[in-house]
Amino acid sequence: MKLTDAEYQRGLLSWAPSPRAIASVRSMKDCQPDDWSSPLSDPTGSVVPEVLGTPMQLRFGLAEPAADAMPYPARLERLDPDGAVRTRIWDRYDGDEVQLTLAHVPNYGHFHRIVIAPALLFWDEDVIVRSGDVLIRFVNGVVIGEYVPPMNRVEPTAEGFAITGDPVGTKTLSGRFVDIVAPGATVQEAERRARGAYGLVTLLFGDQAIGQVVLENRLEALPRTRQRCLADLAVTGKPGVALPEEAFLHLDELVSRLDRLDSIKKHVELALHWYEQGCRADSRLDRFVAFFIGAETLFKGYVKASGGVEAAKGRKSRYEPALRKAFRGTMEQDVLNSLVNHLGRASQREEFETYASARKLAEDLRSRFPRLSRVRNDIVHGDVSEPDPDDVRDIRRLLTTMLKTELRVPFLVPWEQAIGLESIHLPFDYQEYGWIPFDSSESST
Repeated sequence: MKLTDAEYQRGLLSWAPSPRAIASVRSMKDCQPDDWSSPLSDPTGSVVPEVLGTPMQLRFGLAEPAADAMPYPARLERLDPDGAVRTRIWDRYDGDEVQLTLAHVPNYGHFHRIVIAPALLFWDEDVIVRSGDVLIRFVNGVVIGEYVPPMNRVEPTAEGFAITGDPVGTKTLSGRFVDIVAPGATVQEAERRARGAYGLVTLLFGDQAIGQVVLENRLEALPRTRQRCLADLAVTGKPGVALPEEAFLHLDELVSRLDRLDSIKKHVELALHWYEQGCRADSRLDRFVAFFIGAETLFKGYVKASGGVEAAKGRKSRYEPALRKAFRGTMEQDVLNSLVNHLGRASQREEFETYASARKLAEDLRSRFPRLSRVRNDIVHGDVSEPDPDDVRDIRRLLTTMLKTELRVPFLVPWEQAIGLESIHLPFDYQEYGWIPFDSSESST
């Protein structure tokens, strides 16, 4: 459904499917008995015919005689004059009638919101695109949302330093924005769908749709609870470092060691590149992927240089004769060759274990790899959109240890001596949005 800004300001009324229900709404301020809107009949979303003030009153009539109750829940979603999307919900729980107001989301559930400021994308009039509970707004004006800036400043204290940032809170921004809200059965699914919607906008409108993410929130609006914002406060501030003379001596030695490496030199250099990319990346997803590629580059490079994985070569030698004998003349030669070669192909875990055993990596690092490999596979196959901070820390620790092993670094590098805090989980309840009991006289059925 495509809506104009004027239509969205009037609002979109929806209700639980009921083929016999017809809705009307009116403002309760200075209303007259005949001030009801014209009948609305589409329960999946009917545009209200005129702008109404608040508070509002809702009533349902029946298209034909029946004993239907009011089709709860009913929702009026609209763009308010201050630039915020709010949804008024009339609902019933345990015989009690309640009225809710939700901010930024069109319904109950888990949602993810991303607001992007694309500097090179232009449009003449504001447009709203709705599909189910997915909402994409193209706004040339103001947006309102929960601003969760990173902790990116380092300030000296008597004890050393403190990492701080701008205040967290509701913020109004002016400009051109693409405002995306998407639902999901979980907060992870909602985030995946929101990022997918942004990807669709980028695919359709090109690189010009790329812009700074100015607001991003996970929003939880569940029945019988206050609406919540599940924010993650990124910790990006880093103190300055004064390099002592011995640091340059260490660098001089390590440059020489890197230059003297033989068959694995190229792979160590590539892994160092991916280590730097992981440190540079802004999101947990990008950091995890970069660090994992670095680790994979090292252990695959070692396996290739050392002649392969013995367990895989043993499988092939044991089963190839029997396999060729069993399928000779009954299977195409190319298919049979492919099947035989697959027997000798080592899995990612076998390759890592070959490397870890040869380099004598600590057991705690080796035991974490199966989980890290599963997270990597889930990312690649679309089942995870944002890894846990612990997983990012663990894959960085693994790659750091592997690089130190190859370069024979005996001391702790700076990251190993730091706290290593990726983010702070900061959930908070809205005081004015969510489940609020109300007087049933304000609603008619």
